[in-house]
Amino acid sequence: MSDSLVHRLPDSYAKPVRKREEETATNTWKLFAVNEYQTERIAADIDMLCDQLDLHICTGASLDLIGRMYNIPRVEGMSDDVYRTELLAKISGYFSDGSINQVLQSIATACKKPIGTLYFIESSPAMVTLHIRSLKAANSLPVTLEQLKIIIKNILPVGVGLEDIILIDEQFKYCTAGKEQDPDLTGTGYNEPSAGLGSYMIWKGDTT
Repeated sequence: MSDSLVHRLPDSYAKPVRKREEETATNTWKLFAVNEYQTERIAADIDMLCDQLDLHICTGASLDLIGRMYNIPRVEGMSDDVYRTELLAKISGYFSDGSINQVLQSIATACKKPIGTLYFIESSPAMVTLHIRSLKAANSLPVTLEQLKIIIKNILPVGVGLEDIILIDEQFKYCTAGKEQDPDLTGTGYNEPSAGLGSYMIWKGDTT
């Protein structure tokens, strides 16, 4: 920037040789360079402040400050990734109408996943089961499945519960020859056309 401005000055001003400005620096060029240096420092400070206020990328103490602003303190020992996911989900929940679609939107935003990667199926009145579209999606979540369950339970509407089982789609699991396929895993039986295909139980929490 300094180089371009200096060379646009009238000929009465001393100018350095183009593309050799530092070697042939003139006082005019040095004055412009001082201004450019200060401008770059200010811009860097502004970028740093923006990063500290961006919940998606800030870390450490900056993340803690945002959490305290929303009265969601970090649990001791909680990692930045888990804490950030919890904050994103809970803050989104503050602006939610409490519907399942809004809960899913909050979770998708918090986990940085496309809408529909995670979804609920009603298993019984006021109870839902969490499904994840693929094992790859489950493995790329920013939190563990157990941590995700806790986060979801904290933002589900009052009176709605989450099953301990989490189901992963687009997988298959073979049953033992001559044995009936467990319907809890796939919903199909041995020797049926689609036996072994569908969702299977990937994780079940403590039910005690």
